[in-house]
Amino acid sequence: MKVVNLKVAQNIFLQKALEKEIDIPHACSVSNGIILMILSHRYSNNSEIDDSDKKIIAIIKKLDMFDLNMKYNITYNLIEKVYLSLIPRKDRYSIIDLIYKDGEIKSKVLNKYKVIMDKYLK
Repeated sequence: MKVVNLKVAQNIFLQKALEKEIDIPHACSVSNGIILMILSHRYSNNSEIDDSDKKIIAIIKKLDMFDLNMKYNITYNLIEKVYLSLIPRKDRYSIIDLIYKDGEIKSKVLNKYKVIMDKYLK
């Protein structure tokens, strides 16, 4: 079964998990979720981020979400902890089902997320 168009809609998995860990503005958790789900979608389909993905990330940057990550102490370690703890829901098939047991994809996603964060915070 091929999963399509889950890049942005599935950010809710990470967003809810992140908000359980730390008291942060909703926009921060949603933005991080969007980036991680874009990367998860791409790597689960053996592709790289495209121009539309880059535009979404640029909009997130323009909204100062990366600076807010620093302000609210949303660290790479926290993102990693939350992302690695995601589990699929029984009532829904999503990108999480595709990556749940795939350590290689998860590692690629987290490495690329770190690259994106480092790029935009400089």
